[in-house]
Amino acid sequence: MDGFGASTGTGSGSNLLNHGPFQITNSEANIIWNSSGASLSLLRIFIWPDGTYPDNPAIKTILSQGTGVRVWGTLWSPPAQYKTGDHSPAGIFTCNGPDSTQYGNFANYIVNWVQHQNNSGIPIYGVSLQNEPDYCTGSTAHQPFSLWSAQNFHDFILVLGPAMANAGLGSVKIILPETSDMDSMPKLADTCLNDPNCAKYVSIAATHIYSGTITPYVNAQNKGLHLWETEIATFGNWDGSMNDGLNWAKNIHNFMMANASAWHWWQAEATFVQWCDNETLLSGPTCSGGPDQTAKRLWVMGNYSKFVRPGFVRIGATAGPANGVLVSAFKDPSSGKFAIVVINTNGSNTNINFSLSGFSSSSISPWVTSSSLNLVQQPAFSVSGGKFGYSLSGNSVTTFVGTGQ
Repeated sequence: MDGFGASTGTGSGSNLLNHGPFQITNSEANIIWNSSGASLSLLRIFIWPDGTYPDNPAIKTILSQGTGVRVWGTLWSPPAQYKTGDHSPAGIFTCNGPDSTQYGNFANYIVNWVQHQNNSGIPIYGVSLQNEPDYCTGSTAHQPFSLWSAQNFHDFILVLGPAMANAGLGSVKIILPETSDMDSMPKLADTCLNDPNCAKYVSIAATHIYSGTITPYVNAQNKGLHLWETEIATFGNWDGSMNDGLNWAKNIHNFMMANASAWHWWQAEATFVQWCDNETLLSGPTCSGGPDQTAKRLWVMGNYSKFVRPGFVRIGATAGPANGVLVSAFKDPSSGKFAIVVINTNGSNTNINFSLSGFSSSSISPWVTSSSLNLVQQPAFSVSGGKFGYSLSGNSVTTFVGTGQ
């Protein structure tokens, strides 16, 4: 497992060109990323395509929480001068793809961005080459775009990989193709993955899931890549309900069953008024002028992220042991710590029995998110013979935490 995360520091339209304002308070960062809150472990940030490398104090605020958050960046477009067609500043808003004659300069741009962030105190874990390379509306009021082909990815990575290595950045993960849906991944990534000279530079296969099906990406898995879900949200009016939280808990579960190593929500918090809807985990003063309001989807993410930390592995579990109940389990090979995440979509309490196999534990602590609880620890109980039973609250997510012996 690599973790669970969200985006911050992204922009659209004129906000992108004036670099902000991107803000997050210490209390908001604490709620989302700190170990006292939901404890997300991944942060997706924006790679500016306008030729500049602005610093973002909000990112440093998150890192100051001391949670070991890994930061990675996504390009929404190559800089206009490295795209085909319009090379003016407005060129980043066109659908045009990368210019193959500029691959060297484009690769150096990414190298320089990573170096700048590292030197400014924001260590970069990975770089995704293009946000949704399979989708473009071409609207300047929306966001930058760029449509890439499978050959674009293949040929550019053959330039970028060596450039990163020569700059001493070989440990930075190269991520592709970050499509808008999972079905499009093979169409854009397989050309690279089927060429060993290209595949050796790629560490992570990434996708959004705005449409299509959730299934294992077998080719990437066979090549040793980790699978990441990197963006999902719904729009419209704010819905912080438990019903909404359960919907996303099931989505996370389904990705875990598809052998994903990471799952991300879209926006962590509303930095612009146009995001005062259902696409954030937290709605605060930007939207209401009042105190921070968290959605249940944040806390069900916490049922995973707080306990399933980077380096854990998913272990075998009966995924559907009872009607309306979903189960996944994870274990740290080093410490023996484990987490069993149980989703109860039934409206009433549901009794369920567990049996630990291959390890035992003397005590287990349940942590519950429900209509009345936000990831709250319940009384620990003893375990006898590796077996225990529990009454799951209706419409809840419960994580059972312990240390294997």
